[in-house]
Amino acid sequence: MNSIGRNKESFIENIVLNGRIAIVLFFVIVNAIQSYMFNEETSRVVMNFMLKSIVLPVMNFKINVHGNAHYLKDSNMLVMSNHYDGLDGFAFLAIMNEPNFLHIVTKADLVGNKIDKNAISYILSFIKAALIKSLNFIPYKRGDKESGIEVKDQIVEKLRNNNANVLVFPEGTTHKYGVAKQFKSGIFHLASEENITILPITIIYDRHEFGSEFGDPVDMISWLNNTCNVYVHEKIRGNNWSELKDKTFEAINEGYNKNKQ
Repeated sequence: MNSIGRNKESFIENIVLNGRIAIVLFFVIVNAIQSYMFNEETSRVVMNFMLKSIVLPVMNFKINVHGNAHYLKDSNMLVMSNHYDGLDGFAFLAIMNEPNFLHIVTKADLVGNKIDKNAISYILSFIKAALIKSLNFIPYKRGDKESGIEVKDQIVEKLRNNNANVLVFPEGTTHKYGVAKQFKSGIFHLASEENITILPITIIYDRHEFGSEFGDPVDMISWLNNTCNVYVHEKIRGNNWSELKDKTFEAINEGYNKNKQ
């Protein structure tokens, strides 16, 4: 193939690639808008349809579930997993946002704050609030005691009154290759005090060099043509927070070591 042919092929590939990324971003915007148009239940149905029928196929993103798949239909659980990247949230919403709601605890800096200093910041704050609402986020400001209390109250309220599940990444950050390292303790104190069931899950992507570290830019291109393998472990429950933390870590880590190729 001559250089003109190669350049033409590369040009077409870039158009297709950028078009697929644009569709993902378009989904986020449309989903934010529709969350204000419909009630909560209808909004969830619309989001699930767009995500499963349009976005994931366009991304060529596949999800394979292994192990105790039937647990994914249960409710009132704290779902805990290792954490690669922002794509993890899409994977969990695709497999767990029906028949029950799935709420995701996420860092507040990913969705911004609610302070409106001028017209522009007001618009941005509205968009951020729409994202929080439409993607079922529970924003958490790390190191802020008030935020920690508010998030714990929200988690308990969602689990007790809304027949839902809450996804928490107990490391509090992402890791390249998805290797689980050290878990934070606070969420396990809550689980033991409120007698909440924990569902440990290990996720492993087929693309070996996938994931991000703190400070890395979002690489949406790496989200395309990927497969996420979801390993669902046995549920864990107890009144000793330290044991809950150790058992959850062991389940997620052993699942990773056993199935990572």
